[in-house]
Parts: sequence; C-alpha cells; structure tokens
Amino acid sequence: MAPARATTLQMPTLRSRSRLTALRERLEVLHAQLAEQVELLPIGNESWMETERELRAAESAMAQLHGKRWV
Repeated sequence: MAPARATTLQMPTLRSRSRLTALRERLEVLHAQLAEQVELLPIGNESWMETERELRAAESAMAQLHGKRWV
C-alpha cells in the first residue's frame, strides 16, 4: 500500500511542475510580445494593454505558486 500512496503523492508535484513550466514559457512569450508591441505600435494605439494585463495576471499566478515575486 505504501508504494501506491507515494505515487499518488508524487502526481500533484508533477502536475505543478508542468503548470509552472507552461506558465514560465507563457511569461517569456508575453514579455517578448509586449516589448515588440510597445516598440512598433503607433502613438495612440493601446492594443498592447491587453498583453500587459495578461502578463501581470501570469506573473501574479507565478508568485502564488512560488509564494513570492519571481521576476
């Protein structure tokens, strides 16, 4: 019974690690996208703000997973 229990306890860790990796990858994409949008958009075009909001939400999620600010 102990080995089955150990496997069960490991699964959330693997899932958390997978989510964390996916979140880190998304943050990298968002940082690059935001930098490009801000640089290339004409003055007055504020479509980059949606990317900024998503980036902040992803950073907040990362902080909650780590219990601190990660960037």
